[in-house]
Amino acid sequence: AGPGAGPSTPLMGGFGGGYGLVRGASAPAAPPQAGATGNGAPARINNSIKYESPSLAGFKLGAVYGMGEVAGATGDNQVMEASVRYTGHGFDVIGSYLTDEARGGIGVNSTDARIGTLSGAYNFAPFRVVAGYIDFDDKRVANLDGEGAWVGIDYQTGKTTWKAQYVINSPKNLSNADSKAFGVGVVYDLSKRTALYSSLTRFRNDANAGAGGLGRFNAALPAGLTSAVDNDITEFAVGIRHTF
Repeated sequence: AGPGAGPSTPLMGGFGGGYGLVRGASAPAAPPQAGATGNGAPARINNSIKYESPSLAGFKLGAVYGMGEVAGATGDNQVMEASVRYTGHGFDVIGSYLTDEARGGIGVNSTDARIGTLSGAYNFAPFRVVAGYIDFDDKRVANLDGEGAWVGIDYQTGKTTWKAQYVINSPKNLSNADSKAFGVGVVYDLSKRTALYSSLTRFRNDANAGAGGLGRFNAALPAGLTSAVDNDITEFAVGIRHTF
C-alpha cells in the first residue's frame, strides 16, 4: 500500500546516512553498513523465519525474524519485524515496526535502527487513494533520524490510470533540509503484463537537502544539475513496463 509508480517514489527514505526503507544501506561497506542482509535496499532478509496469521475479521498479524550472522554473538545482526494488516470495506492498511541490530561491526559503520511505518489504500472505484508515514530512529551515536510521508490518488478509466502524488522527506538532525515532490502521471495498459507510462514531477529541495547523503534527490542526478542557490528539479519520465 505504498507510493505509486513515478519518479517521486524514490524520494522516500535515505535517512541514517543512506539507509534504505526496506532493507539495508544504499551501498555495502559504506556508512552505515548494509546490516544483517549484507545487501543494499531493497533485499530479502537472509536466514529468516516469517509467519502470517489467518485473517480474522479482516485482520492479519505478521512477524519476521532474521537470525544473526555473528559467531558467538547471537544478538548481533538480527532483524525483527512485527506487523498488523487490515483488509476490507475498500481499505488495505498495514502498520509495522522493524529493528535492525547490525552490531557485529562496532563503530560508526554499524547499523542499529528502528523503523516504524503506517501506510494504506482506500478503493472507491474508479478512484484509489494511498497514504503513508515512516519514522526512522537511528540508534547510533550519529543519531541521523528522519521521517517522511506521502499521499496520492489514482483515477482509472478503461485501460488508462491517471496518477497524482505528493511526497515529503524530512531529516530530523538538520534544519532546512526537507525534500518535497509533487508528481502527476499516466499509465496505459497494453495488456495484462505490459504498460506504457509517463510522469512529470517537481522537486522542491531546501538548502540543506541531501547534505551528507541524507536526501535521495541528488544521489541519482548527474553532477552540475543543481547548485547551492538552485536545488529544485523538474523531471519528466516516459517508458514501457513489462512484468514477467
